[in-house]
Amino acid sequence: MLNPIRSFQADLSAIIARNASREALLAFRDVGDRRWSYGDLGGLIERAWALYRAHGLGAGGRIVALLPNTPETLVLFFAALAGGLTYAPLACTATEAELESWLGVVRPELGLVSDLTAPAL
Repeated sequence: MLNPIRSFQADLSAIIARNASREALLAFRDVGDRRWSYGDLGGLIERAWALYRAHGLGAGGRIVALLPNTPETLVLFFAALAGGLTYAPLACTATEAELESWLGVVRPELGLVSDLTAPAL
């Protein structure tokens, strides 16, 4: 018998609850060997989802992300998936023409950039 289809949110919540005190797969060797537990990760995802909601986004909302590859970016991605948002990443090395094209395709309600990528804009 096949397993019933579950939601990403339900699966993610179950993984976090089951492993709350265990170390997650995210470690920051370049920042004092900092590590996140699954509980930490779950809390960060909830905080990011709250920020999305505070900006008026709900299920079906669209985000364009021009962010570096960092654990924090992964949290923002998971929060978007958990909330039913479309998360459309674009490489930090994208040209202005590529960015304009992507904005036209995605038609985002929110754009995410960091201090590391903003000068490229």
